[in-house]
Amino acid sequence: MAGHGRYGMRMNRLVLVLSVGLAWSGVAQSPTAQSAPVEAKEPRISGPRIVPCSPLLAEMVFQMGLGDCVVAGPQFWTPPEGVELPIVTARDRVGSEAIVTLRPDILLVQQNVQDFDPIRALLPNVKIEFFRIETLEDYEQAVARVAELVGQWSVSRFHDALVSVRSRVAGLPEKRVLLGSLYEVFGASAAGTFHDGMIRAAGGINAAGEYSGWGVKVSNEGIMALSPEVIVCQIAPGGEESARKFFEGLPDVPAVRDGRVFFVTDERWNVISMHTTEQTAALAEMIHGSAVGERIVASVGRSAAWPLLGLGVAAGALLAGGVALAVLGRRRREVKR
Repeated sequence: MAGHGRYGMRMNRLVLVLSVGLAWSGVAQSPTAQSAPVEAKEPRISGPRIVPCSPLLAEMVFQMGLGDCVVAGPQFWTPPEGVELPIVTARDRVGSEAIVTLRPDILLVQQNVQDFDPIRALLPNVKIEFFRIETLEDYEQAVARVAELVGQWSVSRFHDALVSVRSRVAGLPEKRVLLGSLYEVFGASAAGTFHDGMIRAAGGINAAGEYSGWGVKVSNEGIMALSPEVIVCQIAPGGEESARKFFEGLPDVPAVRDGRVFFVTDERWNVISMHTTEQTAALAEMIHGSAVGERIVASVGRSAAWPLLGLGVAAGALLAGGVALAVLGRRRREVKR
């Protein structure tokens, strides 16, 4: 962990914009405030008429620059500003009549494919593409498949960004990383999750990798046994103080001892999207510090530096709002060490 003390004391070395709501360590860390540049957007294209039938797929299609192809959207999804679309699907049902009226060419679904049989009967030429998306690899394959469906193989930003992160951390010592959320008990992201893929892409080892699934409950004794060198903790805005006190009670954990505990409040850490590459880049810098260089963190998005009274800590403050973790819907399992 040599050099981490100097790294923590340098005011302008840790710029975890976009993704990191608060970075905390035993020494003061105060990144330089920067104005947020305009986020780059993929050029939109015209093509087949698409109906994405889940919020994740709708976000993916728009982030790929295919918004002009979308003719309807799902419930529980917020369209980009200025975009108005009919809503035709829900979690537990399919708006068959409304979809048929729009005469789409492609349906992108995560629901049970049999739910769409009435549409297939009325639109025999419609393509119904099912996606199971749990990991980074799943998402990358989904992006590639959608690109293939619309004839745009050049849409490879997600893949290329991950390759860039992996190349920057290649050859650097791997560190044990514990990534999860803190709601009274630490809930770790284990194997089989896209967070696990993020850790590996960023040059780390998932400290909870011997388990599987989301929100695996880890007791204080379990955290000490896992011995993570880096901890990334998702918290709701305003929960920094209680989270800090929690980890102060674990002084012998390497990540706590060496000041490598980071708090993140951006809800985009919770749902895989094209932005996941930016979180992966930020994670790489949390893991490796200055060894990867400051530019590994995408300098776009919503951020502002602010001090935390009494600790001399400053970091990027991001989009406020409740952190509604999808992982909480999964069964949380106890880890007994």
